[in-house]
Amino acid sequence: MSSSVGNRLREGNMVRKPVCRGSSRRDPFATERMRRMTSASNYLAYMADILSIDIGDNEVALTVKHIDPVQNPPSSSSNANKNDSGCFFSVPFTQKLIAEVVGTYLLIFVGCASVLVNENYDKVVTLPGIAMVWGLTVMILVYSLGHISGAHFNPAVSIAFATCNRFSWKHVRTRVLIKCRILNMAESSSNGNHGISLTVKDDSIQNSPCPPCPSPCKPKPETPAITFSVLFMQKIMAEVVGTYFLIFAGCASVVVNTEFHKVVTLPGISIVWGLAVMVLVYSVGHISGAHFNPSVTIAFATCKRFPWKQVPAYIVAQVLGSTLAAGTLRLLFDGKQKVFFGTIPAGSNMQSFVLEFIITFYLMFVISGVATDNRAIGELAGLAVGSTVLLNVMFAGPISGASMNPARSLGPAIVSSQYKGLWIYMFAPILGAVCGALVYNMVRYTDKPLREITKSASFLKATSRA
Repeated sequence: MSSSVGNRLREGNMVRKPVCRGSSRRDPFATERMRRMTSASNYLAYMADILSIDIGDNEVALTVKHIDPVQNPPSSSSNANKNDSGCFFSVPFTQKLIAEVVGTYLLIFVGCASVLVNENYDKVVTLPGIAMVWGLTVMILVYSLGHISGAHFNPAVSIAFATCNRFSWKHVRTRVLIKCRILNMAESSSNGNHGISLTVKDDSIQNSPCPPCPSPCKPKPETPAITFSVLFMQKIMAEVVGTYFLIFAGCASVVVNTEFHKVVTLPGISIVWGLAVMVLVYSVGHISGAHFNPSVTIAFATCKRFPWKQVPAYIVAQVLGSTLAAGTLRLLFDGKQKVFFGTIPAGSNMQSFVLEFIITFYLMFVISGVATDNRAIGELAGLAVGSTVLLNVMFAGPISGASMNPARSLGPAIVSSQYKGLWIYMFAPILGAVCGALVYNMVRYTDKPLREITKSASFLKATSRA
């Protein structure tokens, strides 16, 4: 179909030269108009050659082939049809491999950690909790990395897709070796021309690369993604209130579980933390960005997604909200049994430091994927981030307290005057969050600038403006 369309378009390239009647002088702009019309017609024919479109009942299957404009110019349809290797998003193969490495690592680490914690800490996770951890981890990683590598994380999935001709066999061996941890990354190389197929369920195709324009054109002026103005003090108040309710709900579940004979249980505490994050992200995410965490704020500022001049005010607001929540809980549960609802290492300091680094890395990696990349499902950012907090608390809570948040540890420590191991929860989450954001930027690819991605993200629209 595409070749016939291209032939019909080429037949229409014979454009008559416009002549000014009644005058011997030719139109000075006729040559330019004719050149543009011919160029546009050739361009449409070129697009018809490289696009193969099948229209079904409810979906449109679009297969895009990459044609090197140097070796295969638009006018050469025969050469274009010979080049079958390409990439719709032009994502380098190395970035896909890194995404598979990180995703498989986090999947196995979190899932197996829940099993180990359940065995070593008197079955605190329980079998339903372990199943929940595995399921939520898969869901979160699919939302975070599915648009980059396909989120296989499983040699059986890669082989099955290749068997059905939905994945290249030449890439199966590499992915299988990665997942078996015997791949030498130094020997792998990529040329960036790997073909993929895209199935579009709706009527619009977004985030497609812009092909070469037939004629020089001026870029359209950038329109602001935010149509309303939010005062900075409103953002600060949103951070104070959001952090207050997050710490109040999460720490209250810890206190109630301690004072009332473990009625909440560890899975219940995890669910409370996860749901609190999800609800607050959907409530004030459009106002302040719903950070509630100094490590998240610093990580965004490090990646130039948040202005440094607003970082001190955000951190003060988050610590203030956490301290007020801890003070409220101290007044409500000031009985005979003094319950410390802060975070203290259960084992060695190094064990808690490494664990806090990893789980905060995981949290920030997910936030960067679902909340700041316009190719991910931004409307589900609250669900993905809340689920990440839930499963982190599930397996890391008995070991380090699963803080992931300097404000969460600092507020209760100030109210209770207990500062044992506090330095762990100050430095490890910040380092983990910064590394998580930087690693996602390494595997992220888009043809849009970083500033535009942040503006178009549903979760962080408010934070994209300085």
